[in-house]
Amino acid sequence: MDLGSETPRSGKMKMTRLVLVALSLMCSALLVVSQDAHFWTAIGRNALEVVRKAVEQNPSLLNVQNNENGQTPLMAAVLAGSKQVVEYLLAQGADTSIGEKDGYSPIHGAGFQGRAEIAKMLLAHGVDPLSKHQDGFIGLHRACWGSEQRHTDTVTAFLEHGVDVNTLADNGDKCDVMTRNKATKKVLKAYGGVSKKVKAKKVKKSKDATASSTPTDESSTDTSTSSSSSSSSSEEVNVNGEAA
Repeated sequence: MDLGSETPRSGKMKMTRLVLVALSLMCSALLVVSQDAHFWTAIGRNALEVVRKAVEQNPSLLNVQNNENGQTPLMAAVLAGSKQVVEYLLAQGADTSIGEKDGYSPIHGAGFQGRAEIAKMLLAHGVDPLSKHQDGFIGLHRACWGSEQRHTDTVTAFLEHGVDVNTLADNGDKCDVMTRNKATKKVLKAYGGVSKKVKAKKVKKSKDATASSTPTDESSTDTSTSSSSSSSSSEEVNVNGEAA
């Protein structure tokens, strides 16, 4: 008997097995996708127990990066404001330096979204507050951009940690120049971070100097007075010497 021969019946059985294997693989893939989506949704909803169970079952999830945006679970939790999940992930040793697809790390996400309590967690965990993105800004600067009270609170968190209020971005700007948030401006002023404007002193001639230089010709006197008046005008300038 030729063991290599194949009957119509055996061929059908073989095809059936292949179809079943393919269906099994498809179901497994769908299950993985479903579990993956459930995991990221749980992070956004601060569902700690769901996240904890997933990480315990698969420790590689701790620093996995989302295929769509490159965010790690920690970054996603920071942006969403999921404090309990952030605390858990940090305790498990999540990498705080991994950036998402554009290179922004968790400390930058905390600043941009105005997550004051989370910023404190990251800083207490040893994250470098002066970590600078390739665009030249640090987390403090991103918090200064924000218009909400939560951004002001985050600015305060950075300053209380010891970040210099006058830390410059690569473009030379400080926080007081970046922000339009009135509450943030007050905080910056309290820490000495608001640029002060000074007025140039008015130029006045002494009486003796005027008397000694006054010509006897009346027509010349009019010209001298006009010149003195124009020289006494004042201009407001800032401490950098630029016109206000």
